[in-house]
Amino acid sequence: MRQLNYNPLVEHTPWKPVMIGAAASLLLLFIVYFITLPKQAGFEFQNIEKILEFKQAFIGGHEEGKKVWSFYAEKGWSNKQKDYTYLESVSQGQFYNKKGELLVRNLKAPRVKAQRYSKVVEAYGLPSHQLTAEISFSKISGKRKYADLLTDYLKYDPNRKRSDLKGHIRLKDPKLTLNCEAMEIDHDKGIAYLKNDINIKRKDLSLTSRELTYLSAEERLNAAGSVEARIKSEPKPSRILADQAAFFADEKKDFTAAGHILVFQGSKTAVAERALYSRPKNKLLLEGKVKTVIEKARAILKEDTAKKLKSEEARKLLKEKTVLTSDRLEMSTKNGDAVAKGSVVVTQKGREGKAEQAVYNDRSEDITLTGNVFLKKQKEWIKCQSILVSVKNETFEAVGSVEAEFKLKK
Repeated sequence: MRQLNYNPLVEHTPWKPVMIGAAASLLLLFIVYFITLPKQAGFEFQNIEKILEFKQAFIGGHEEGKKVWSFYAEKGWSNKQKDYTYLESVSQGQFYNKKGELLVRNLKAPRVKAQRYSKVVEAYGLPSHQLTAEISFSKISGKRKYADLLTDYLKYDPNRKRSDLKGHIRLKDPKLTLNCEAMEIDHDKGIAYLKNDINIKRKDLSLTSRELTYLSAEERLNAAGSVEARIKSEPKPSRILADQAAFFADEKKDFTAAGHILVFQGSKTAVAERALYSRPKNKLLLEGKVKTVIEKARAILKEDTAKKLKSEEARKLLKEKTVLTSDRLEMSTKNGDAVAKGSVVVTQKGREGKAEQAVYNDRSEDITLTGNVFLKKQKEWIKCQSILVSVKNETFEAVGSVEAEFKLKK
C-alpha cells in the first residue's frame, strides 16, 4: 500500500478564508469583464434570440407622431421581448430633437441598437471600422452648423436631450480639429463636455488639457487642467503652460490663460499671472509680476530649471542669468522681439538697471532700457540716458550718466 505524505500545513490550512478569497477574485473578474465589455462594439448582438428579421430596410423611431431617429440597415431584427431593435451595416442615420431639428445626419455604423420605449439609440463601431456622422451642437446665426464625427461609440437619449461619445473621438470642421476619449453633449444648452487626452488643433495653435467645455453658440472653448498651448510663431514656436485657458474657434479672437503661467519662446522663459495671445496682432502679452529669463541663443533654459523661477531656488539660479522683471511683457510671435513696461528691472551677473521700458531685440540679443533710467553702482543709483545690455556678450553699457559715460564688462 502506498503511504500518503503527511503535510501539517495542509491539515491546518484555514480553508474558509481561502474559499472566500477565491470567490471574491472570481466576482472581481466577473465585474471587470462586464465593465470593460461594452468597449467592444456590438457586444450585445451575440446570442440574441431573433424575431422579426428583415434585410435592406428603412426603420424609424417615433414619439407623439414625431420622428426621433431613422436608419437604413442591410439587416436587422428584434429580440424576443420586442423592446430592442438591432441593426447591422447601418447608413443614412439621422437623429432629431423634439422640435424636429436634425441633430445628427449621415450616420454610418457597423451596428446600432434602438430601444423601443425610451427611443434611446446606441451606435457601435468596430476596431477596424469606426462609426462616422455629422453632428450639430446648436444653431449659429439661425442655422445649424455640423462637424464631421469619428468615434467608437455614440449614445443618443432624446428624453435627456444628450449624446454620449466614448473611445477614439475626432471632431473636425473648417476651423478646428478636436480629439478626446470621452464627450457628453447637452443638445438643449448647446454645450459639450470633454475629458481624457484632449487635443485641439487650430490653424495657428494646438492645445492639450485634461478637461474642456465647448460652448457652441459662442464657439468658445474653456480648457482646464495641465493646459499646454503651442503657438506658431517666429523664429521659434511659443509654448504656454497654464492652469486654465479660454479661446475661440475663430482665430481672430483672443486666447487667454490664467493660473501659474509659464511661457517659452526661443531663448526667453517667463512666468506670469495672466497671458493673452492675439493672432491678428501677432502678440503674446504677459501680465502680473512678470519675470523673464533670457539665455544666450546657444544655451536655452531647460524646462525643469525654468520651473524653479517660482521657488526660492531662483535666487541662486538667476545670479548667472540675464533677468528682466516688469509689470507686463509683450512678446512678438512674428520676430521674437519683446517689450517690457512698468517697474522694469534688468539684472545680469550682479549688475542691475531699472527703467520705465525695456526693448529686447531677438536677432542681436540686446536689451535697451529707456525712460527714467538708473544704473546701480555699488550702493547708489546713477541716472542714465539709457542702458544697453548684451545677453550674448554679457555686458552692461550705460550711456549719458550724470557722472560720466562708462561701460561695465563681464
